[in-house]
Amino acid sequence: MANKKICVFLFDGFADWEISYATPHLQKCEKYDLATVTIAGQNVKSMGGLQINSNYKVADVDYENIAMFILPGGDAQFRITYQSPIGQLKICERRKSFL
Repeated sequence: MANKKICVFLFDGFADWEISYATPHLQKCEKYDLATVTIAGQNVKSMGGLQINSNYKVADVDYENIAMFILPGGDAQFRITYQSPIGQLKICERRKSFL
């Protein structure tokens, strides 16, 4: 049986330091697989300038196979061209009530 996933939701302007302590430990864990998720599967850039490749887009996530969904903070609320990440994740609430 495949491991459950721990998904980190990322967006342009996410606070990279907020996940920096957890992700190395999660990556080493044999019980879970670590994955990154963005709204449309696009690459994103953190507040610190790190370019991150996404593993999944929100619509393609297998919600039955998620153990945890990590939502880092960031400066998205100050970006006029970007909607709130929490608002964008409303689709998750409609699909499964794990949030």
